[in-house]
Formats: sequence, structure tokens, C-alpha cells
Amino acid sequence: MSEIRKRAAALLLAASAAASSFAFSAVPAAAAPAYPSKWQVQIGWTDVIGAGLLKTTDADAVYRQLRNSFMYQLMSEGDLYRLAQTEGVKIPAQSLSRLASEGWISGYTYKIIAGLPLTPADMADVYDASYYYTNNVWLHGVIDPADTNALFQNFLAVGMQVGAQANAAFRPAAYRASNKTLNDAYGDAWANYYVNYILYHDFSKPYQG
Repeated sequence: MSEIRKRAAALLLAASAAASSFAFSAVPAAAAPAYPSKWQVQIGWTDVIGAGLLKTTDADAVYRQLRNSFMYQLMSEGDLYRLAQTEGVKIPAQSLSRLASEGWISGYTYKIIAGLPLTPADMADVYDASYYYTNNVWLHGVIDPADTNALFQNFLAVGMQVGAQANAAFRPAAYRASNKTLNDAYGDAWANYYVNYILYHDFSKPYQG
């Protein structure tokens, strides 16, 4: 039995129900870009705008501020994710929805920050239902491939936890092996590699993992 199949079998026995969300550790990445300053200490852009999100703020104003940050490459999607984890920061769901609909952020980031259930479309960078079922034989006889919701929930609760490949583009084991920093930070916490890929991979470049 392969290592992935062993891990999957253990999780299938332990999991009584599939979860639609999961914990994600802080991403080991460079700080947000800093603006030019005559002072010795430069402040990251997320620190600058973060102060304005420590209270209930007009959703349209937040949308425009964040959109401009993405437009002028002052903030990455990963920066936004980390900013949203800052205690007291409030990012209106309406702002996130507009950013996602215009392609500035992924559906994953929108849904996670807004506290909404994920859908297969939100995870399309790492998940394809047909590929997941066909290429992970330990699912056969356990999940009905016609039950797309059950299959997706299995991916979130089990597949991501064991490092199962769920589409042709993203190879979790190779992604882990190609980045020592991530390997040192995450170890066998496989779900974090999927999320890191969604948040930080440059999709304008072919994935060579």
C-alpha cells in the first residue's frame, strides 16, 4: 500500500464527517513590499492600510483601497490573507466579493476570509473532481463519483491532509520537495502546501515542481 493510501485510510477511519474548512499556518514569505522612505525603518504596505481596517469601514472604500494595492502591485494575495488574520482587522465581505469577481483575488481567499463555505471552483487551482477520483484508487468503492459534493468534501477533509494529487497541474509532493523553506515550516501538514500554492504561486509561469 502506498504512503498516500496509508495516510488516507487512517484519516478515513478517524474522520466521521468531512469539513469544509481547515486551519492554515502562517506562510513563511517575505514581508509586504515597503514604500521608499528617508527613514531608517520602512513600513510594509499592509501595515499602512491595516490601520484603517481596525474598525467598521465603508465596503466601497475598502474595495477601492485594496484594488489599487493589487493594481499597483503593492500587495499580494498572500499579504491580504495575512492581513485578514491580524487581530481586530475587519475586511467587509462585499469588498472581497468584488475583488474576487474582478479577478484580483481567488475565490479561495474571498471565501476563507469572509467565512463562507468553499466550492470546487474556489479550489480549481489544485482540484478537479474527475482527476481526483480517477487517480486516487483508494477512493474507489468509498465515494460515489457522481456525488460531487461528497467527493469535494473528501478532498478537503482527507485528500488535502494526506497530500493526494487532485489535478494535473499541482503535484503536492514535488511542490514540497522543491521548496526547503516550506518543507521546514510545514513538514507533514500537507494541506498548507495546497493553500500556499493558491496564494503565492505565479500562475504566469509554468509550474516545474
